[in-house]
Amino acid sequence: MMYLDVDTAVEVPVNILPLTDDTDFKTRETAIAYNAAGMDLVWNFVTPAGVITQTAVTPTTAGDYDWTHVGDGMYKIEIPATGGASINNDTEGYGYFTGICTGVLAWRSETFCFRASALNDALIESPWSTTRGLAGTALPNAAADAAGGLPVSDAGGLDLDTKLATATSALATASALATAQADLDTITGSDGVTLATAQANYAPATVAALATVDTVVDAIQVVTDKLATSIEDDGSSGWQFTTLALENGPSGGGGGGDATAANQSTIITHLTDIKGAGWSSSTDTLEEIRDRGDAAWTTGAGGSPPQLLQSTTIATLTSQTVFTLTAGSSDNDAYNNAIIVVTDQTTSTQKAVGRIKNYVGDTKTVTLTADPGIFTMAAGDSIAIMAGTFVPPDELGVGWLGD
Repeated sequence: MMYLDVDTAVEVPVNILPLTDDTDFKTRETAIAYNAAGMDLVWNFVTPAGVITQTAVTPTTAGDYDWTHVGDGMYKIEIPATGGASINNDTEGYGYFTGICTGVLAWRSETFCFRASALNDALIESPWSTTRGLAGTALPNAAADAAGGLPVSDAGGLDLDTKLATATSALATASALATAQADLDTITGSDGVTLATAQANYAPATVAALATVDTVVDAIQVVTDKLATSIEDDGSSGWQFTTLALENGPSGGGGGGDATAANQSTIITHLTDIKGAGWSSSTDTLEEIRDRGDAAWTTGAGGSPPQLLQSTTIATLTSQTVFTLTAGSSDNDAYNNAIIVVTDQTTSTQKAVGRIKNYVGDTKTVTLTADPGIFTMAAGDSIAIMAGTFVPPDELGVGWLGD
């Protein structure tokens, strides 16, 4: 058995024993040409799935299927990777030659196994390693518990992913708690270390993991800075900022009470009243209302303006005055004398205005009184048909109503 790389051009022996004279059964035939009389060479091939085929091969003197005498009655032939007239080395499996020609005993070749080159590299061409067996950088050393070797579980049931996750989580948690404590100490001024210094001491590997902790600490710092201010309703002047007394009870000389639980509850009640029972943060914020804004108010809560008879596109175009609509009324003459605005599908600032001379509802065909002549209209351009009495400048004095 010979093992060869698949998907590559190869040279293989045609015969496993020297070609022998069919008269004395011992003389080696050393001058058999590629086109010798009676030459009949057959390629027998078996796929790994067990499919057997036979293909006749015609030897040549050069190129694909080049027949060459190697010496002492041994011959070889070339098999292309692809593109050959008969056989190609493009399929995994097993193959061998059988053949006859005039004056020579029938012969057979070695069996060839065609397989992925990586297998031949690992099993035949790569050196042997005493610790790894089949050599290769992708294979770990089998020396258990040794340097560079495989890890071994003494108790069994070792799950490396679980152990790694546990260790990483514990390390991150410990580091996060230590850093958070340091930052809180900074805010309270217990150790004299600035917040910036504490942040600079973060280990690079924990910066991302501690982003939330850092944000919370920053928020605490802001709250600390703002503790001197509160929002109150003094009962006469409305809501206003006032100095906060940290104890409960009336503020010195102030109109209303301090930021007690009762006042906080009042603020929440007022805000709830302002929002209303059906308020939704996804649609009713000032930003969401403004986004709907002018367009919704202009068109009546999202509807179409009453003067807009049809909004569609050009489906097909016969000329610059005759085309069909993608959508439109089924009534004949429904848009006669209406104003039409065509918007270029590529450049929306390009618009052409004209007047409809005739409309056929069955085919949705529009005929204009004249070519607007602003740009070349095409299928796919946007169409707006509006009621109105506008007469294009080029129609002034023409009298389109009688056309």
